[in-house]
Amino acid sequence: MEAPTVGTDFPSRYRATRPVVGRTLSVQTPAPPPAMEPSTHTVADLFAQLGLPAAPAEIDAFISAHRPGSLGCALHESPAWTPTQAAFLREAIEADADWALPAEWLFQALCHKGA
Repeated sequence: MEAPTVGTDFPSRYRATRPVVGRTLSVQTPAPPPAMEPSTHTVADLFAQLGLPAAPAEIDAFISAHRPGSLGCALHESPAWTPTQAAFLREAIEADADWALPAEWLFQALCHKGA
């Protein structure tokens, strides 16, 4: 008997002609190890970390209230922050930490003149 040629006879020769009934092969893979801490944070997480209300409506209200005084400055220099909050934001951005992405979003929403 001649071996099937891949690409011609092989696929049709092994195709099921009726539904598979009975035992099936199951492949199990190990679960990934649990993460110690999420690698990215949301804007709501950032607000909670800063000790501020973190609901979407409260974040919008905060930005609306503080945007006029924050336009054109660096995020950590906004008058909206306490010294502790400003230091946290400055360090998060300088270290390019997990908080950098939500901080960048907050900068765009609060301080950037083009927003």
